[in-house]
Amino acid sequence: MSNFIFDIDGTLRNFELEPDIDPNLCEYLSKLKKNNNLYIVTGRTYNNFKNFVLELSNMTTKKLDVENMFDVVICEDGHLCYNKDGSNCLVDGASVEQLNKIMKFIDVHLNMANKKYDISLPHQDLISEVTITIQELEGRGSFKESLEDFIRQNNLDKLRVNTLTHNRLSISVVGVGKHSAIDYYPLNLSDAYYFCDERNDMELAIKIKNAGGNVVCPSNAIDEIKDIANYVSDLPYSYGIVDYLSRYFKKSLN
Repeated sequence: MSNFIFDIDGTLRNFELEPDIDPNLCEYLSKLKKNNNLYIVTGRTYNNFKNFVLELSNMTTKKLDVENMFDVVICEDGHLCYNKDGSNCLVDGASVEQLNKIMKFIDVHLNMANKKYDISLPHQDLISEVTITIQELEGRGSFKESLEDFIRQNNLDKLRVNTLTHNRLSISVVGVGKHSAIDYYPLNLSDAYYFCDERNDMELAIKIKNAGGNVVCPSNAIDEIKDIANYVSDLPYSYGIVDYLSRYFKKSLN
C-alpha cells in the first residue's frame, strides 16, 4: 500500500477557471483508493476543500464515494489536519496570537471591511483560522515589504511572509508547513507519490524526494519543482495528473 499525496490548486484543478478538472480524475482517484492511502495537502481551508469535493462529485455519474475518497486532509499549508478522528491544529497558541496581530494590521491596510481588495482565488477564504493568504495589489508599492516591516517592528518572530505564484502572499508560522504536517502521520515516504506545482510545495517535495519517494508535476509547475520531479507531464493541471496515473496503472498491469 502506497501513499498518494495531492495538492489541489494548480495540481488537481486550474483555479483560474471554474471548474477546470479532467473528467477522468475522479475515476482514477477511486481506483487508487482501493489499494492505497490518499492524502490532500492544500493551502485551502477545510470548507473550501469540501467545495473541491463537490466539484468532483458533480463530474461523475458513477457511484463513487467521493466524500470519503481521501484518508487525510491537511489544510492551510499544513496548519490543520483532518481525518476520521477529527481535526488537529498544528500551530501553538503563541503563534496564533501573533497571527491575530498581523491580521488586524491587514484589516486596516487593505480596508477589508469594505471589500476593497483583490481576492486571490475564486471562492477561497482570504483569511482563515490560522493562516493568511492575500493578493499583492498592483500600483500600491510592495505590500510584502509593509508586512515584513510590521513583523520586525512588533517582534512577531514566529511569522514569515511567503511569495506564492500568481502574485499572492501568505503569512505562515515559521517551521510549520506541509513538510512538517506530514510528520504527524507515520508515512513511509520512500513509497510516497507527491503531486504538486508551486513554491509552498517545495519543502515537502524535497523531503519526499530525499526519502526515495516520487514527485510528479503537471506542465504548469514552477521550474524548481520540475527540476526535482521524477515525472513532468506535458499536460497542465489535473490533465497532467491523469496522464501520469494512466501510465501508473498501465505499468502495474505489466
